[in-house]
Amino acid sequence: MPQKLIKQGYKIFKLGEQSYVWTFSMSHDNLRISTMFRTPGLTRTGSLVVELIERLPVSLQSIEQHMELNNSKEVAGYSIYMDNYFTSVALFHYLRKQGIGACGTTRPANLPPLLQELKNSGLSAHIPFNTLFHKPDSFIERIRKRPGINSTNGSQIRRLFGDKFEQAMEIPTIIDDYNHYMNGIDLANQYRASYETHMPTNRTWLSILYWIIDHAIVNAYILHRLATTCTTGTTGTTISHVEFRRQLYLQLLEFSNPLPTTRSNPDLNHHRIPLPGPRACA
Repeated sequence: MPQKLIKQGYKIFKLGEQSYVWTFSMSHDNLRISTMFRTPGLTRTGSLVVELIERLPVSLQSIEQHMELNNSKEVAGYSIYMDNYFTSVALFHYLRKQGIGACGTTRPANLPPLLQELKNSGLSAHIPFNTLFHKPDSFIERIRKRPGINSTNGSQIRRLFGDKFEQAMEIPTIIDDYNHYMNGIDLANQYRASYETHMPTNRTWLSILYWIIDHAIVNAYILHRLATTCTTGTTGTTISHVEFRRQLYLQLLEFSNPLPTTRSNPDLNHHRIPLPGPRACA
């Protein structure tokens, strides 16, 4: 990624749900984005998305449903949310054929040339461009805070709030779903960063190992929270993240054996010899 401030290091691409990381793929400065299988007609980022999706578990119901769609055995029945780094028309077209829903943001430069020509032509008055078509129930009300003055599009959005700090606003359900599901990876990163393993090392692979262990603990906590919620029917009995880690560490330490305190050479005797103190030179 040329726009990143730090040019060296590893980039980790994750696929997760509700703070639970299903799978991930790593790349670094030399290999860039390396995929095991390159999907024809897609870029490297698009092939990476397909590769991560194909690692997801598939239920029999999804397999039967997808085989009815296109007689294939690929993963189906999922809805994938991504940002503008991955979205492309070719990728969304491919995922739709595979029975996979896709939603994501895009950059204005990535619009197909045909849409730009329709916008600039005289047919724009007859062909709605950049217009939201919706059903009566496609909006949902959410409480939003007034953005700062220096925030992106702050001068335009602040007009809707007036003098209020918060205001209930109607937003399309597709945007509400995108904000909700895209927050899963961010929450997973917050859980990991709260109690991240900080151990100095000169070996690069150890940092990757610590990252995997940290996310494994976060995944265990997410599964514990979901299991507790399903059993009791309420989230009030779920222990906190830090308390879960304390109990996990204590249970793991029960399986460890204390280090031996015996000397390697018991026949070797040590005698303390007093040395003269330092003397000042005149």
